[in-house]
Amino acid sequence: MWSLSSSFIVPLATTSIIETSTSHPHPEAGIDLLGRGFTVWEPFIDVSSVLLGLLELCCDPALYAASMATSLPITPAADSCRSAHHALSLIATARPATFITTMAQEVAKQQAQATQAQTPMVNVQITTLYKAKAEILRIVELLIEKMQNDVVDLIVEATDILVFCLDSGRLRTRGLMDVFPAVCRFNMLSYCHNTKKIAVGAKNGSITIYDLKTNKSQTIPGHSTAVTALGYSADGKYLASYAFGDTKLFFWQEVSTVPPGIRGCHIYTPSLGSVNSNTWHQGVPCIRHHYEVPIVLTGIRECHIYYPSLGGASSTIWHQGPHIYPSLGDWLFSSWGLMNSATKCVKCYQTKPFTGSSTANELRQVSLSWPQPRAVILRNVDKTLDKFSI
Repeated sequence: MWSLSSSFIVPLATTSIIETSTSHPHPEAGIDLLGRGFTVWEPFIDVSSVLLGLLELCCDPALYAASMATSLPITPAADSCRSAHHALSLIATARPATFITTMAQEVAKQQAQATQAQTPMVNVQITTLYKAKAEILRIVELLIEKMQNDVVDLIVEATDILVFCLDSGRLRTRGLMDVFPAVCRFNMLSYCHNTKKIAVGAKNGSITIYDLKTNKSQTIPGHSTAVTALGYSADGKYLASYAFGDTKLFFWQEVSTVPPGIRGCHIYTPSLGSVNSNTWHQGVPCIRHHYEVPIVLTGIRECHIYYPSLGGASSTIWHQGPHIYPSLGDWLFSSWGLMNSATKCVKCYQTKPFTGSSTANELRQVSLSWPQPRAVILRNVDKTLDKFSI
């Protein structure tokens, strides 16, 4: 019986989703059946195509709102939108891991296409994922509310989806707590408003850091067990991580270095009266070693940099208006893109062990807070507090 019904109904439902009402007068029947019986149909269908098809049907929030705000007969498009909206909720709650991993894979594909020079941005922005960002965020929030343990297991993949779907401008200016507060309940995730970075601890012990200013991310090996809590210092200079399983607390810091080989630098600024500066370095060089006083670059509109040790490479940097930098070297190297940055562990503590097992709800209460710029407080699973300094 099951083989007969699946061979007939599954193609019908999938075709209804892709073609909407062009071939079937009532596609909402197949959509509703697919949502309610997804656990049965899953082995026979292309999950990615089905989810994208459902998202395509309900990617217009105004259409769904109109279908819910009136008691009058609704249009076929609005009816399909409502059915797809409900089916996505059923599928996500029935198979949260399937939904999160599939959406994360589609996001990765979308971002890879966006970085290709031959893919126009206008074509990328009309894809289903871009149009259905609001609906995807709704489902992620639903899973956070109802399926917290499943989201924790795939917290990095869920964050990949969030970073893609959330408005980057609002996220940088208002912060994660204001834009999407639901995800801030997880203590293995931390956002730093000062540096515009999000750190997420994974189940395998690694830590992924998202830089919202550059739209890049890096993953560093961290603990040997699942990360329980993360916390940025207020200024963003340090990141603390704790794992209940390996009973270790790490302090992380982003370290910037200059590539070896830069031994000389000629600085020429015409707007400052043709000042010519020649600074030579030995070993691994860095201009900032020679200019550590804060400066205000109000008159510098043009700067020519010449590095003999790089084979005569040169660059011209333009600025408009005043710019304040902690040191001239920071400005030159960050503007020219010569700085290499990496997050490294600068200190490690062995924390006290706890006997017995702890529930997921108890582990969710473990947290890290920074009462001082160089000190963090760990709230343990037994609600005791331990202070660690760097």
